[in-house]
Amino acid sequence: AFVPRVASVLSWFERLLTPRLSWVTGPYAERGFGLLCVALAIATTLPIPFGHNLPALALVLIGLGLIERDGLAILFGSAIGITGIVLLGLVVFGLAQGVSFLLRFGL
Repeated sequence: AFVPRVASVLSWFERLLTPRLSWVTGPYAERGFGLLCVALAIATTLPIPFGHNLPALALVLIGLGLIERDGLAILFGSAIGITGIVLLGLVVFGLAQGVSFLLRFGL
């Protein structure tokens, strides 16, 4: 019963992803996106509640874009990933500032 539903979702993704923006799927661009994927993979391992959602979604979109040679999906995933990394950086910075404040002025 589960297989037909998964197949319908996959066929929907297949219709959305078409080969386009071939300059994004070139060998040099793939290396750059590989470095971004490493940074996103590291960001997904941070122990921040719900902090892994955007980087994980970005990894999925970049992966699907690379499989289907869809440069638009890769660029969209990269934008989501960079946004996720910036948000995680802001959360970590805020936590560090809060801890610093508590240590400076006492609990």
